[in-house]
Amino acid sequence: MPASAFAPTFAAASMSLPLDSLATIFIFLIGLPAILLQTLPAEVRRTVLSERAPLVAFTIGPIFIATLAVAGGVILTYPRKPGGAIVSEAGAEVLWLVVVFGLIGVCGMAALLLTERWRRKSVVRRLARAAARGIAVNGRPFEDALKALIELGTQSRSGEDKTLVVTALGDLAARTQERPRYDGAQLEELIKGVEEVIVGGAYLGSSGNFKAGAELLEHVAWNGVERSDSDDLKLTVQLAGILGRAALRYEQPHEQIKYIEILAFAGESQSHDDAITSSPGSPPGHANTNADANTNADADADADVGADADAAAAGPDDGAPTLTDGLSLPSVGYAMWASQELFALGSEAIESGRILVAMTALSKLEQLVLLHNPVSGELANDFVGLVAHFYAQSRTGRDYGKDYLDPALFRDSLPVVIQQARTACIQGARFRTGDYLAALLADSPYKS
Repeated sequence: MPASAFAPTFAAASMSLPLDSLATIFIFLIGLPAILLQTLPAEVRRTVLSERAPLVAFTIGPIFIATLAVAGGVILTYPRKPGGAIVSEAGAEVLWLVVVFGLIGVCGMAALLLTERWRRKSVVRRLARAAARGIAVNGRPFEDALKALIELGTQSRSGEDKTLVVTALGDLAARTQERPRYDGAQLEELIKGVEEVIVGGAYLGSSGNFKAGAELLEHVAWNGVERSDSDDLKLTVQLAGILGRAALRYEQPHEQIKYIEILAFAGESQSHDDAITSSPGSPPGHANTNADANTNADADADADVGADADAAAAGPDDGAPTLTDGLSLPSVGYAMWASQELFALGSEAIESGRILVAMTALSKLEQLVLLHNPVSGELANDFVGLVAHFYAQSRTGRDYGKDYLDPALFRDSLPVVIQQARTACIQGARFRTGDYLAALLADSPYKS
């Protein structure tokens, strides 16, 4: 039989290949990742693109599967020689129909998989899971994954987007502190990251973000107070003060008062004697976020937790401190750290018109003083410094503040305590509080 007799069969088999459908499917699979990436928020897209290996796997994988399916169909239906097709012409039509519908299913699954994998919640959960693997290895989250998670939260918009990251950081902190080998010094990067997420990015955190931050710090403080010297708890106290002051922009006082309660809880836990008897030159207060003596904001709340000489050299125009400031200092107990932040938060609150917050801070600071009375040094300076801010207000505020000044609370006489606090303010370039203390000292009941 002549070879031309096989030509129709060969042509028919070759014509069964659905080129249009296959081309459309491949174009979709190739373009799908690019389309989905463009729909992502910029910060999520940057995080996804930084995951090179998974990005390649989940974008090339569906194309590879489709290529294998088409190659198998060609092998089964395309005759390599006359009469050599494995599948008959009728069978080839059915086979390609199955292949096309199967590839459509692959397209759908790829779209669902990539959409789910690249959702913000999934990205946050994946980064948190990667960071958590380090807890079992070295007792702290893996730094690279933790930094990626913090960076995502820093660039996110206020509200739920930031809360997702803060919540994930809280889970990592809890898992770290649950480890038997936790010694109070594994959460520095995480706690600093909470500050960056809530107040360090282009979008200042919402009221809900501050609430989530307070809940995280509350758990860290609760799980860390049993250790007599915990760098993590000191950082927690510092951050509670920073976030409490930043939250003063919101009218409702709930978040600010929550941070005050965290400070009071930490200060009333394990305190050392030197928290009460520290140098009388210690400045009343800790660094705030803006130290500019030419503004109406209270620069006195911007004291550094470092040594007096450092604070005096820094001056009122130095930038805000970071959370690592003061970690090289010897342990002086949590009461002093808490009193510094209570003073800073209370003084800024009263200058901002947040009277209820300032009253709460003064009340908690009084509790610390009562816990350690008679006091001198830092606790005494912070206490009379905050009272002086009340004294500088209207007559009612002045009377309210003066009621807190019980000479029995102090190791030295009240005039001496006020003068020591004023001297500390001069050394620390906190002149506003120094002026308030001078006015308090000039009042007749407190003259020497």
